[in-house]
Amino acid sequence: MKLNRFICWAWLAAVSAVNAQSDDVEGLSDSSDVVIDETVVPSSADFGEEDAATPETPPTVQLNITYTVMDREPVPMGEFMPMDHDEVFVLNYTLTNKESFPISVAGVSGNILEYPSGDLVTSISFGELTDLYVPVNDTIAFRQKIAFDLEPGNYYLFPLVHVINEDAKKQEPAEGETDGESAFTVASSPTLMSVAEPIMSVFDPYFLSIQVLFLSMVGAVSYYFMYRKNGKKLNERIQPVKRDPKEWLPEQYKK
Repeated sequence: MKLNRFICWAWLAAVSAVNAQSDDVEGLSDSSDVVIDETVVPSSADFGEEDAATPETPPTVQLNITYTVMDREPVPMGEFMPMDHDEVFVLNYTLTNKESFPISVAGVSGNILEYPSGDLVTSISFGELTDLYVPVNDTIAFRQKIAFDLEPGNYYLFPLVHVINEDAKKQEPAEGETDGESAFTVASSPTLMSVAEPIMSVFDPYFLSIQVLFLSMVGAVSYYFMYRKNGKKLNERIQPVKRDPKEWLPEQYKK
């Protein structure tokens, strides 16, 4: 009898424990009791449209810039234009605005690089230009004077044109931007230059010293041969005169 009571008591205790676990599971399943940390696993919305999109290609400048060297014949692409070591020349530019906004040309500059290494040799000073407003689809022409003194060798000439976006210039700069963001620089096509050895002037001290030395040598050799020739002729004309030792004696003393 006691054994039956113990078995019944144990069965009731087991049923109560199972019901208690079931109540705990149901409580955790309620969404109001579950806290989700959304920072652990970010959703696709957290990245934004710009991060999800593929990188855009850099915008291209729709400006057609060409130039020629004044008073010089154009050279084919890939060939060198001969220059003097202390050259002064003028570039004639032609610029066509194919952008969707008007621009103005603020100035021109450039770089001279060593060929073929591409090392910077010298920079061309900035030349300011004024009143060069270029509407859309319009073309203007301007000039740039360049002077340099280079060692003999081969070089790249890279002209740079400094341009201002007139529409962006009129707009107030956004937060974090400056007025300078309306300006940009456009590099034109390079020109290959070949600087030859300088021609020696007749008034160069080194050249004059060579001339003096050469003339001195010619004079010395000429004098030597002329002296020998004239000396032989003089010896042929002058012969020793044989005289009688008694010729000076009076007649009465001669025997």
